[in-house]
Amino acid sequence: MAFDKQFDLTMGNTKIELMHIGASHSPDDIQLWLAAEKLLMSGDTAFNERMLPIFPHTDIAAWIKTWDKIEALRPEVVIPGHGAPTDLATVTKFTKDYLSYMLGEVEKILENDGDLVDAYNIDQSAYRDWGTYRELHQRNAARIFRQMEFN
Repeated sequence: MAFDKQFDLTMGNTKIELMHIGASHSPDDIQLWLAAEKLLMSGDTAFNERMLPIFPHTDIAAWIKTWDKIEALRPEVVIPGHGAPTDLATVTKFTKDYLSYMLGEVEKILENDGDLVDAYNIDQSAYRDWGTYRELHQRNAARIFRQMEFN
């Protein structure tokens, strides 16, 4: 099955909306929305309990714009791509808030003619208790820096 922005189907009395609301973790992430239940299966657009990975193809600015569309849905339950089902506030902390913080820190480095070493040294201690922190925090900083460096 292929679709551009949205594909609706009904199973019994349940209306299911498959949506591509914008790029996030990957350019083609899909979300499943059950409006009546206010339940969002976000795929890798949302994370919980762990640090999200940023890949070379991840468009961080687009991910934040996509997040605005998720917030507009006002889900009561979010089933993230990684981590336990939770609420919007929790996945916002683990996803949008982290991305926004990192974008802001890299922006400061670039404004002060900093370099990749400075990005590696961004203070991410607030996230050290998150799963995959040790594996991802410096790699994420480097990828964000490289993405923003010449923009």
